[in-house]
This record gives sequence, structure tokens and C-alpha cells, in this order.
Amino acid sequence: MANQLPVQQQVDPLGHEHLNQQRMCAPRQQSLNNVPVIHLDIGRPPHGEEDDLAQRYENFVRIIIRRLTKICPATYYGKPITPYPNAANHPTNGHSYFRVVFFSSTNDYARVEFLIRDFDLYLLGFTRQLDGEWSPWYRFTPSLGWPSFDMGQVVNYRFDGGHEHSVDMGGRETLEFIFDTIWTWHPNDVRSTNLKLAVEKAFTLICEALRFQYVFDELVRRIQYGEDSSPLDIADLPRERVWKRIGSWGVMCEVALEAGLNGGLLRTRDKMKDYDRIYHINSFLDMINGLSVLKRIEKSHLIPPVHQRTPAYGMPVLEPGFIPLDQDYPPDNW
Repeated sequence: MANQLPVQQQVDPLGHEHLNQQRMCAPRQQSLNNVPVIHLDIGRPPHGEEDDLAQRYENFVRIIIRRLTKICPATYYGKPITPYPNAANHPTNGHSYFRVVFFSSTNDYARVEFLIRDFDLYLLGFTRQLDGEWSPWYRFTPSLGWPSFDMGQVVNYRFDGGHEHSVDMGGRETLEFIFDTIWTWHPNDVRSTNLKLAVEKAFTLICEALRFQYVFDELVRRIQYGEDSSPLDIADLPRERVWKRIGSWGVMCEVALEAGLNGGLLRTRDKMKDYDRIYHINSFLDMINGLSVLKRIEKSHLIPPVHQRTPAYGMPVLEPGFIPLDQDYPPDNW
């Protein structure tokens, strides 16, 4: 492919009209009550009624995407860009979070809750509720970060990069495996292979489905048809190629946003030369159409240079996304 590529390719620039003037940085979150909760009911339907779990899961993911679009600093090709830091969230590096709760309408004594960071859609830990009592938060590798506000009791649970490991995914049985394994897990079983597998599947079911449109579409299809777990061979791609794509979300986002911020000019041979061979992606549009959310890039200003003003040192800086500390937290501020 490299020999056939043009040296440069012109794609759409990231322009001023794509900016979210109301929300240039992450929502202010200073307590767990400020972190929104999004629910997914995995309960089975009453006997004789159609199972609508696929529709519930689809709605669940779309609610999260809608929230990410609301809080994003900009969109590019219609994809929300994850938010920039909010200084009011110090000392959590300005990050914001959301929570996901799995519950069953046919099992009212158990809940499983995950904490996910907006910046990189990374699952940081979990807790569960049994008979009305919540367990401690089980935090994955501490170096990944954690909110600075009070989260109650927090216990470190060593979990090493499960989002990078390929796992088989199915339909309803996968969701029930995640739910049942986590809420029945005994904390003394620190080497539980089932718990590790359940968390890896949760990464894919939530985080990777938010990042990649084709992962989301495939999981909806498998839930709809009640399929058993099998390799995630999407669009006739072998399992290895699929997981190479999944492991390169940040790289793809960086390529996309750098092109947008460069007036839409892409140095094709530099940026896309290996994508066909490694990922079976044959063009910039093929790449970006497969993404649902774009991870912000730290080293670049979001506003294109043509719209940036020359800084006047010593002048007060007003960030439109900040909320004054003496104001109440808006109920709609996801």
C-alpha cells in the first residue's frame, strides 16, 4: 500500500464551527455525587415475552455517547473528542468520570458498578452491592489514577492491562457471566481467573464498544441473536487483526486529530503507510468511520491556529468550562 499512497491527502479540517463553546473542559466533579451513573438492566424478560436485552444495551451505549458529546470540547467528523482537564478537579489531573451500574430487574439484591474515566474511557475499578450493602471499591493498578475526592473504602486489586488481551464475546451469557462472577466473587480469592476474565469482558463490552463503532455493532448483533462466546472476528477480520485495531485506539485518534488541526492536510505516507498491512484499514475515512469517540491529544491546542489569539501575558484567563466554586453544581452538567 505504501507505494500507492499519495504523499499527502486533504481531509476535512477541524474548524471553529466544530468547537463546543459551552464546554471546553471536563465537568467539575468534587464528590462521588457529582459523578453520573448510567444503568444497564440485564434481567431476563418474563416467560413468553421477547428478550429486548440487545435494545437495552444499544440504548445504554448511546446514552454514554450522548453524554460524551455534550461534555466534549469539539467534534471531528461528528465524533466527540474527550474533554480537556478542569482545574477545579485538582488534584486528579483535571479528570472527570462516569459510573456504570449493571443490575437485574429479576435480582433486586445485587448490583455491580464500574468507574470509567472520560479522558481515555479507561475502566479504573469496580464495587458491588449485596443485600443493600456496598463493598469497598476495588481499584486496579494505582498508577492509572483515581479520583482525589472521598470514594469510601478503597482496596487495591492488581489487574494488569486486561484491555489489551483478546477475549471471546457472546450475547446474553457474556453479560450474565460478568455480572454473576463479580457479585459472587470472594475477596480472598485474589487469583481468581474467572474474575480476571469477567473484568476483561467488561472492558470490551463497555470501553471498546464506546471507542469503536464496529465493536459496538458486533456486540449488539451477538446479544440480539443470543450467541455463545467466540472470538471477536469482526467484518471478516481474523481475531489478531481485530485486537491490533482495538489496542491502537489512541494512535488512530492522534492521527485523526493531528490531520484536523493541520488544516485537514495528512502526510499520508508517514501516517497511513502500515495501516492496510497491520489493521486492514485502507484510508483515512475508513479509519475514522470506525471510531465512535476520539481521545484528545495532549500536545496540541484544540483550537486551530487560524482561530487562536496571540496570548497577552498578565491578562486574566477565563476558561468557559469552569464553574465558579461558589455556584451550585448544575443538575444537567453530566
